[in-house]
Amino acid sequence: MAILSAIQRRVSRTTVRRKVRQLLEQRREIKRRYAGGLPAETQSRDRMLAPIPAMVRLEIMRGRGRRIDLAALIRQRRKDGSPLWAVVDPTLPIGTGNGVVAKSSLRVGSWVHVSLPAGPTLRHDFLAVGLPVLPERVRQIVTDRDIRRRARWVGVLYQPQEWQQLKPDPAVVVEWKDAPGEFFALAVWGHDGPAIMEFVD
Repeated sequence: MAILSAIQRRVSRTTVRRKVRQLLEQRREIKRRYAGGLPAETQSRDRMLAPIPAMVRLEIMRGRGRRIDLAALIRQRRKDGSPLWAVVDPTLPIGTGNGVVAKSSLRVGSWVHVSLPAGPTLRHDFLAVGLPVLPERVRQIVTDRDIRRRARWVGVLYQPQEWQQLKPDPAVVVEWKDAPGEFFALAVWGHDGPAIMEFVD
């Protein structure tokens, strides 16, 4: 499976706006029904309203980037049993806390464990040893303060055995704090480097 075949279609802005409007309408309706309520009603209203802001943020973040089946890619193996793909946070050195593929998880960045469904087992944890050269636009994406603030982690997904080659076909992948357990590709580029398919709004 190549990166592009693991990426879903973008959630359109129209869809995001529609879902956000529905949630805000739901909030207004709850407030209307409980208007002038007694203490127990007010308490119940607040309980119903509490998750709506997080649900709004989730819908908005699902529109930033394209969902990617990261688990399916990480489960792929080479003939020697080593992983076909790895993920490294390029803002930190590669090491035991950054760039590790384990049995059912990744270690990306500063010891962030990304849990994934178990795949073909590895005899030992696999540690990437290098990273492909990043185009300038990709460097801007992975160091963007707004992206970093909203993401649990940001990493470059690539084939670690081909990091020195000119055609590793990598992607920038994130897990948004507001969409835990879901992974999104923000950019994908090929051996031609500058021709980046930019997914970030």
